[in-house]
Amino acid sequence: MLYAVIMAGGAGTRFWPASRKARPKQLLDFGLGRPLVEETIHRINDLIPPERTLIMTNSEYVDIVSELLPELPKRNILGEPACRDTSACIGLAAAVLLKEDPDAVMAVMPSDHIIRPSELFCATLASAAKLLATRKETLVTFGIEPTEPATGFGYIKEGEKVGEYDGTSFFRAKQFHEKPDIAKAKAFLDEGGYYWNAGIFVWRADTVLGCIQRFLPDLHDGLSLIAEKAGTPGFTERLNQVYPGLKKISIDFGVMEKAEDRAVAAVRYFWDDVGSWRALERLLKADSQDNCVQGEFLGIDSSNLIVSARGGMVATVGVEGLIVVHTPDATLVCRKDDAEAVKKVVEQLRDEYR
Repeated sequence: MLYAVIMAGGAGTRFWPASRKARPKQLLDFGLGRPLVEETIHRINDLIPPERTLIMTNSEYVDIVSELLPELPKRNILGEPACRDTSACIGLAAAVLLKEDPDAVMAVMPSDHIIRPSELFCATLASAAKLLATRKETLVTFGIEPTEPATGFGYIKEGEKVGEYDGTSFFRAKQFHEKPDIAKAKAFLDEGGYYWNAGIFVWRADTVLGCIQRFLPDLHDGLSLIAEKAGTPGFTERLNQVYPGLKKISIDFGVMEKAEDRAVAAVRYFWDDVGSWRALERLLKADSQDNCVQGEFLGIDSSNLIVSARGGMVATVGVEGLIVVHTPDATLVCRKDDAEAVKKVVEQLRDEYR
């Protein structure tokens, strides 16, 4: 049986000041008509029903997520008491699902991506599940065909073809590369056979948990202690006791780069990880001055701007190449080239206890 595991616990610091600790970016609407996490649920509804959808989020956001997604059973929203990265998050989901279904197949995805059209995405998930019916030990990751030499994504190098189902080709994931510099990104594009690492996975719950046991045994021991209480009144207490002490490591570093049987699904539809304010350039239609705008804006001799006006008007005169974000209690102005550095503002504010 195919289950969805949606990771919705991130802080979204690159989207300050709209994204805050109390309401991070996955709970915000970026011109989609609904918050990103709700958009993610809506995307897969035709393939995976709410009762087979698990939301992994920060314990602080459980009530908010529950309000946004009333169709989900409350027990399907798991609140992590601490941020321990994706190996712990995914491992906990796998351990909980195995208590209910020993043959559970997990479609793991972040809550803050935009993918169009939804039908093709669901078709790829279904194709990956078909692959796993004959290759039970395979770890499947999604690779996006690059459209430019992007430096903000990790890359996956394809190996030999291992299968094709309903139009989706699967290749051995030969090698994983961290975010490259521009020269290396151009070389990847010129060589071909490289994909952006989307951070979306499909695998059997017992397979990924077995990999965690093999590569991260201490983490597996902690997850086993928590899973003992799954479905019982003592689960939250055990989770709060054990989870904060688990090893903090990503699934890419902890498992994917070490596993032997791994495949990449080659996908060619629109995908955006909404990683910084520059994502609005890809999501919104620019005006005649090449400005991408949300909210009320007046620009005089202003061009090539990204503007998000929340709670008031933004007016600019004689500027270009900037990001301007206005909220009722904070305003951000920076060069577009510095979009990734917005998280430094949050770090300094945190250091100053603001």
